[in-house]
Amino acid sequence: AREVFIVTDEDQTNVEAVLDLADLVKQRPRRFYSKTLPKVYVQINDSGLGKMLKESELLREIGMNVSGFNYRDSAAEKLVTDLLIDRLPTQDQVAHFVLCGFGAMGQSLALALAEFFHCKNQKRSRMTILYGEDEKNAVERFRIRYPHFSPELTDPVCDGWQFPDAADEWGSQALRPVNTFEEGNIIEYVVNAGFTAQPLSLGDDGLLKNLQSLQKNPRICPIVIVCGEEDHQNASAAHDLRLKMREWELTIPIFAWIPVQPRLADLVVSRQVDPSLPPLIPFGEIQGCCNYDAIVHRLRDELAEVIHYDYQKSQNKDNPNAVEPLPLSSIKNYDLVWSNLSAATHVPLKLAVMGLEVMTEEQAKREKRKILKEEEIQKLIEDGQYQ
Repeated sequence: AREVFIVTDEDQTNVEAVLDLADLVKQRPRRFYSKTLPKVYVQINDSGLGKMLKESELLREIGMNVSGFNYRDSAAEKLVTDLLIDRLPTQDQVAHFVLCGFGAMGQSLALALAEFFHCKNQKRSRMTILYGEDEKNAVERFRIRYPHFSPELTDPVCDGWQFPDAADEWGSQALRPVNTFEEGNIIEYVVNAGFTAQPLSLGDDGLLKNLQSLQKNPRICPIVIVCGEEDHQNASAAHDLRLKMREWELTIPIFAWIPVQPRLADLVVSRQVDPSLPPLIPFGEIQGCCNYDAIVHRLRDELAEVIHYDYQKSQNKDNPNAVEPLPLSSIKNYDLVWSNLSAATHVPLKLAVMGLEVMTEEQAKREKRKILKEEEIQKLIEDGQYQ
């Protein structure tokens, strides 16, 4: 086989299947597999398991290249890099995300927004995370696993919706996480986030009152994301919220995660005819973020390879005996791989802030886009406009 896809929704099943496959390969004489190893793609929800798999001695021994992916993470990244680009806060504003639901997708979104949504105004984002009754344990596990995600809110003024303006600055210590640093000038946490129980209905007056408070504050750029685990519930809840928001004269955009049912997403889009309603945008359709090309030919992975190669070359530029850098895909150090993948995911958002976009040359030609030449890019840098 040239490619193998392992795509059950059970991490332990997928990991075991990868290792079984590697063990089968190892049992054959090396001359049979040394040049014909299949490329393996595996669905992994738990990043910890992904790290263990990437650093497996068995995979390292036979040289098998395994690429992990997660359709929820892909949908979250695409939301940030494709859709939220049109919703960036102004220089004087700070983004405030309201996440409705904290299951697996809500957690992927929280992490993606924290890691990638860094804007030109250099403000720390705010986040209100509404969790259901059955998601309490998920909140506790998340906070233990990511102690520097958000501060510990002990001040009654910080109720998960309101935060002191000073805390928007990255170096501020107006709020502190549970685990603090004694040294000064250290970024102790990533977002100003508060966790609060989700009302039984998104049409709850208390929720609408808080959204109204966000919209009235000129310093806030609010965005609502409905991210429960069921398509029809997300679509219905987002639509009901939209109707209630019109009654309250709210214009905050609503994004609804509808991955599996494209017809339902089409129905949501078709209801956009009333200009008095806030925008309602479905996102995360699996056909778009988890098809063959999205898994095998990820622009993020190709950018990460280039970033890694360029960095390694720059480190060895004064060494005449330096060997050609290994491709990133062959490196088993998970942290090194992820640092390059993370840098690559930041690229589209940073370019968008500058009015630029990155895509494959084939796509640019197909869409008749202007392709910048090397000297044009260099001139932009020399002009001091872009760094």
